[in-house]
Amino acid sequence: MRLASGDRAGAVSALESVPETSNHYVSARVAAVRARLRDRAPGEPLRADLDACSTQLAGLGLDTRRREELSAELLGKALGWVVAGRPDGAAGAGPVLLLGHPAQERELRFALEQSYRVLARLAEQPEKRIEWVERANRTRPRTWV
Repeated sequence: MRLASGDRAGAVSALESVPETSNHYVSARVAAVRARLRDRAPGEPLRADLDACSTQLAGLGLDTRRREELSAELLGKALGWVVAGRPDGAAGAGPVLLLGHPAQERELRFALEQSYRVLARLAEQPEKRIEWVERANRTRPRTWV
């Protein structure tokens, strides 16, 4: 409800208040990651949210498919943010590591490509597999072979 009413911070706070002992802890953390990223423009100041999402994803024991889906979502948002010039002034604020990858266009493209390829391998339907491979190919940075 908070996210729908435009209170992103309140939604994230509520989701992150679910205790580790709750059966809903992992689901709440996944929802918090998605709430931080949903409907965010690359031109917004995203560094704090990207950092928080990266930290949360690294600590959740998700299955491979779910982890890669969320990683791809995070890396895609981070790539847009970097291409937009890191609008919150983070360019000179020290190195940013997201899921172990430097927040630089080339590195993020390689990481995102890898996530898409993992998702392609995990896809059960041939059409979905092709879609993931095409995304990976579009994302991959230009390289000299």
